[in-house]
Amino acid sequence: MLIYFVSKVLQQSEVNYPPIKKLVYALTHTARRLRRYFQAHSILVMTDQLIKYILRNPESSGRLAKWAIELGEYEINFSPRHAVKGQNLADFLLETTEKELHTDGASSEEGVGAGLVLTSPEGEEHTYALRFCFYASNNEAEYEALFSSLRIALEMGIKHLRAYVDSQIVAQQYLQLGEKISKNFETLEVVEIPRNKNKKADVLSKLATLTFDYLHKKVLVDVLKDKSVDEKVVVATVEEREPCWITPYVKYLQDGTLPIDAMEARWIRQAIDVVKEIHEGLCAQHSGYRTIVGRIMRQGYYLQSIYKDTADVIKTCDACQRHGTVQRLPNKWVEAKVLAKITGENIKKFVWNDIVCIYGLPNEIVSDNGKQFADNPFRSWCEELNIKQTFTSVAHPQANGQVEVTTKEIVVGIKARLGLSQTK
Repeated sequence: MLIYFVSKVLQQSEVNYPPIKKLVYALTHTARRLRRYFQAHSILVMTDQLIKYILRNPESSGRLAKWAIELGEYEINFSPRHAVKGQNLADFLLETTEKELHTDGASSEEGVGAGLVLTSPEGEEHTYALRFCFYASNNEAEYEALFSSLRIALEMGIKHLRAYVDSQIVAQQYLQLGEKISKNFETLEVVEIPRNKNKKADVLSKLATLTFDYLHKKVLVDVLKDKSVDEKVVVATVEEREPCWITPYVKYLQDGTLPIDAMEARWIRQAIDVVKEIHEGLCAQHSGYRTIVGRIMRQGYYLQSIYKDTADVIKTCDACQRHGTVQRLPNKWVEAKVLAKITGENIKKFVWNDIVCIYGLPNEIVSDNGKQFADNPFRSWCEELNIKQTFTSVAHPQANGQVEVTTKEIVVGIKARLGLSQTK
């Protein structure tokens, strides 16, 4: 005996159909899904409703007339539903066989959703997607995906279910939050699996958050308006009962206390040594704290108090205190590069590699009347890219004063870098 389950979630105006119209629509949807069976066999519909007369009514119009024409190509016979033996057998098979369920939740800036994949023992899959109308974290989305799947399984009459999730927290704590739903199953097992074995549900959950309008044409889609879990999901916290290897680090982050042992203190202060090396070491430029922090992170180091520690190091730097300038106006970033020769081709490469490829095309470039700027190839290259060139007047060089100030800042940095040897 072949038993095929077909379902359809009504969308938008379909929910307002009259009951008899919903039955005709259900038959039409079933014929579309099982088109090969309807074409190859004579179909007997057991029903206690007047679907037969609705389809054969010549006064039908609109969707009913369209569905009647669509169903007219099949050999469909209608019979009153008196005996229920066949239905009892189908219900028995549905209740005694264990189904497999894969669920996954996803949360992003675009939205929150879940993906469900229900698999029968014969390998037949039913895909389902949920779009949440409320905000939920990743863990909450995982819980909602599981509990919504269990409710859908109960509506389908499933009593034996094995659910697979890729979240350890959900697998261990679902009974505490979903006890009411779990009691409705005769057997229910929630198993944690690796994420790479839950790819189908993972893809469905991400599609539900990004391309929901297109997704409802391909898989079953529903909208979840209310949360299943009212209480806030709290991840189990680990409390330190006795001192361990992380204790010195925690104390240093909390109140700056260093261990008495010099070696342990050296390891903890390693981040400070990195700050000093980048700020005033062999290849240092005595830059500001934001630039120093960026270089530290790009080297793979991180500390919770990295901004504070970097600012403290710069404040105690003797060279910065002696040669630094007083900040009065907002800084603008500087792109500088060492060139052997200042030619038009080198200027072109510099602007392309260090400005255009990083920040995009500039609207205007202000420069002096040097040949490297005013002549080709740089001038023709700017015209090709629609970059406006503005040249400062020879009689009024102050118009290019920002570059002069930048040059002065570079000189100050060189002085700070050379220190006492600058007079030798």
